[in-house]
Amino acid sequence: MLGHSEGGLVAATVAAESPDVGFIVLLAPPVCPMKEIWKHQFGVMARRNGLDARTEKLGEEFIEGAWRNLAANSATYWGRNSFRNYFIEYMNGIPEKDRRLLGFPANEQDEAAIEKELNVWCTPWKYFITRFDAADAYNRVACPVLGVFAGLDEQILPKPNAELLETLLKTGRNPPLRLHVFPDLEHGMRRPINYNAASYPLSETVAIEVLELVSSWITSLPEKAQY
Repeated sequence: MLGHSEGGLVAATVAAESPDVGFIVLLAPPVCPMKEIWKHQFGVMARRNGLDARTEKLGEEFIEGAWRNLAANSATYWGRNSFRNYFIEYMNGIPEKDRRLLGFPANEQDEAAIEKELNVWCTPWKYFITRFDAADAYNRVACPVLGVFAGLDEQILPKPNAELLETLLKTGRNPPLRLHVFPDLEHGMRRPINYNAASYPLSETVAIEVLELVSSWITSLPEKAQY
């Protein structure tokens, strides 16, 4: 199995449950707690948009509360209604300027904008991931693992996630592991536009080096792991 980003977490989860999985390839997988990854991703967005430290902290507080609300509810009408109440209460508790900077609707009468936000937050996956123990899944993986990270990744930081992946696998069932970081690639396993050279056009989907690493690693495995 091969999974990219949150798909890597899915691949690890399946491998932890099924002895039929011969190997997993994890491309930029989230290994650190998802709440911390969400906060980091918001911080990157905030700094890119020029938000000051105070406004960034407000956004992090919103994510903290959103996490608690999702974890305490389920993907039902009542869960969505609970999140709606939290969202509106938080929105009304901050100044209009901060609401605008954080991308909140202007007020609670903007029903279309609120519904759009709820459609982003109140999904079955988000309700699931707030209660899911990713560390337990990685601990129970027994098949060979290739973990690939990107040095320019702003969504899944390579260093802490790679280090934690190694720790969790070793303290668990200690499967064969290979880790690799491509220093000039971004989250999508390709070169950012401003890093592109003539030999790597903007149409690059996945860097050829990634494909070569994955294919060579798979073919180096014992036959019983490949099939």
